[in-house]
Amino acid sequence: MKTQTHKSTVPMQTGIARSLTTVVMMGMLILASWAPHAEAAQTQNKTSLVRQLFVLSGVQREKALVARMQLDPGVFTSPKLLSSLGLSQEHITLINEVYEGAFHGNEFYNTKFRQIRDGFHRTHIRRAIRFFRSPLGRRVAALEASSMKRWGDYEGFLHRLTDRPPDKERLELMDRLEKAKAQVDYEIKFKSSILRTVAPLNDFFAVTSAEKLIMKLKMELRDHQRSLHIIDNLFRYKSLNDRDLERMVRFYESPEGAWFNRVDQEGNAEGIAKMNRRASQAMSEVVRRLKSTKEDFDTLKAVFAPGLRYMFTDKRDPFVPQINEVDMDALMQQQAEAKEREERMKERMEEQRLFRSRMDQELNGLPSIPYEVYRAMKKADPRLHSDLEYYAALFKNKSELREMNKSEIVEEINNYKNLIEKASGIGASQIGSDLQNGLPELKLSGLIWNGQETVALVETPDSFGHTIRVGSLLGPKYGVVEAIDREKITILERVRDFQGNIRTQTRYLEFNKPADE
Repeated sequence: MKTQTHKSTVPMQTGIARSLTTVVMMGMLILASWAPHAEAAQTQNKTSLVRQLFVLSGVQREKALVARMQLDPGVFTSPKLLSSLGLSQEHITLINEVYEGAFHGNEFYNTKFRQIRDGFHRTHIRRAIRFFRSPLGRRVAALEASSMKRWGDYEGFLHRLTDRPPDKERLELMDRLEKAKAQVDYEIKFKSSILRTVAPLNDFFAVTSAEKLIMKLKMELRDHQRSLHIIDNLFRYKSLNDRDLERMVRFYESPEGAWFNRVDQEGNAEGIAKMNRRASQAMSEVVRRLKSTKEDFDTLKAVFAPGLRYMFTDKRDPFVPQINEVDMDALMQQQAEAKEREERMKERMEEQRLFRSRMDQELNGLPSIPYEVYRAMKKADPRLHSDLEYYAALFKNKSELREMNKSEIVEEINNYKNLIEKASGIGASQIGSDLQNGLPELKLSGLIWNGQETVALVETPDSFGHTIRVGSLLGPKYGVVEAIDREKITILERVRDFQGNIRTQTRYLEFNKPADE
């Protein structure tokens, strides 16, 4: 008996083991096929969150502002600081000329965007977005983005600050803010990179090495630079009261604020590194010309001090004709190349025009969401509600959409469609009922007067009757019953479009008549 039982159990156990192995293998295959899709969805969500932070924190507005401005190279080289380090005015002028045109706004801010994405931290970025979506966060972002436009008032602010110094509490808050953002540390790093870039010029002006200048900056000028940052912050946030300033400081002291500040400053550092590489190329040409100059350099410096532009031009040989014979082949080649460039430019412009047209059509075709569902979502899923608010702001901003490439726009549109699909599920679970059939499928079958109000009897396709009052929801768009009279039910349908606009339409459900869809 035992032997028979043992023999019959072995095949059973083997069969179970094989079945388990098969299930595990099938599970692994399913996971393998699903993983790329999950990874792609996570990447889309990641990019979307980074873009939200980029917009809400004011960096996108700052980018648009900088694009309209002609930034002086002194914004980066800080002539007053260079002078404090012992550099002559001629030396500083030459450094500024080296950095003339080295800064490219789009490249700089695109680098910042990638740096935030590379340093992505899901918890920190969601909390940072939550801060910048708050009324205080919006004010902080606006002040950050517009600070460059307001620097014309800086001198007047300094005079007022001298007459009426800030109180102890406000100074302590500014001190905490500077420490939380490590502004002077990052400033020294940026200025050190510039000093190293222009180091080849030091020999021509008998200036000490870049490393000694950097040491002087760190040791002797650090406190001075820190004081300047505190004064700059007093100016930048002068419209905030102490209570709001305290809340802002606490944000930058928090893990999410420290993360945001770090990735933002790392983006600045990478953008400045690209600017320095472009300046280094210009520096090579400057050094070559300085070394090839035959005249005594000190004499040239004395004669051509303003800008030293002489060193950037070669003397013309007076015996060489100023007008050479025209090379017809070369001229025709130049004309052909110019025409080809013009044709390519026209093709690109036409391609951009067609793409913008298709983009507008795609946006205008995006599905709307019933307003009552949108209202219910605010409590049921605040994060989804917040995401829809973000996309409404994004789709309204035509200039920002034009700066995005095709793949980014397609990605954002698909993300929005996924949100609408998710919202429809919330509507069905939170406020949906059998009465969300199409209006032509509903039948007004009777009225009841209970002495206080008129109640309508509505029949659904399954032949079930439902009582309807003013305020009930009818139809697939969750229209609100506005009125009930002897002839009809008046329904007000409200939908929220992709830009957050609320559109309304009145529908009627009448006795013995199909609803007007």
